[in-house]
Amino acid sequence: MEMWYDYGYVDISSDGGDSWATIATFNNKGFLHPGTGADWDSPTFGHPQEDVSSYAGTDIRLRFRFESDCCYSSEDQEDNPHHSVKDGAWQLDNIEVKVGGTTAWLDGCETGENGWEHTDVPASAQVGLAFWRGQFGVDFVTGRPVLPHEPPAGTWMQAAVGPDLSSLVDDQVSWLYSPPVDIDGAPGLVCEWTGWLDLPRESNDYGGQFVGSGDVFECITFGDLEPDLLDIGPGWTTEHLNWSPYVGNKWLKAAWAVWGGIPDPGRDHLAGLFLNRVRVGVPLETGAPSASSSRGLASGHPL
Repeated sequence: MEMWYDYGYVDISSDGGDSWATIATFNNKGFLHPGTGADWDSPTFGHPQEDVSSYAGTDIRLRFRFESDCCYSSEDQEDNPHHSVKDGAWQLDNIEVKVGGTTAWLDGCETGENGWEHTDVPASAQVGLAFWRGQFGVDFVTGRPVLPHEPPAGTWMQAAVGPDLSSLVDDQVSWLYSPPVDIDGAPGLVCEWTGWLDLPRESNDYGGQFVGSGDVFECITFGDLEPDLLDIGPGWTTEHLNWSPYVGNKWLKAAWAVWGGIPDPGRDHLAGLFLNRVRVGVPLETGAPSASSSRGLASGHPL
């Protein structure tokens, strides 16, 4: 699977398939390096087990669901030097249900379809909610008391929340990419972006800011980075980033992402990230400043 773009889910239903709950999620740790696939004998992913005792006494159904973006999938591309699409994205075998240690049902996948249903869902561009352009205070809100430095109602922003709840949702993965920026010949580079951050650890909402750069704008590769926006907020922030390491390249793209896991018991999803304004430019002095921020965050969240 391709990191950040392809996901495998194991879902369970106890009402005949009318509603489903995700009990396991799978994704590779990265596709930029060979050998990152989890093989059959992987101690972590080769033989996963899930405790579904809470569904005892119900008529359960299992669903194995795979989601992918539009490129670098093993269905539509040959293998490459990084092996990011080698040997299929997700292969399943020996699906077994046990009751009290005794096998109640087993499908070794050697005896045909055995009643499995195959359903393709039409492509929907992004997993979960996508970033969309709306007006702060009109189309979506922070869900928090008014804080200092809050933009006026009606300010246009990008957000990846449901318009009804102004919050992230379970199993959400949403990306927002900038167009390619021509940086050919720039003696130095800095970025400034402003927005709303509300990513508490207990809500399992988190995000990241990424940058990719190269000489051909149709093929800019983003670094294999970990999310760096976690347990942050609530508050409005102004971030200053030093992008001088990319000086000498011809093109640059930026990206922002938010992920919504499953909140801790008693906690809810929050608004995550609103992106208000992004500026990329050349500093007055080519010795660009170090990355910094000026976040108007509520007390109790020092940064």
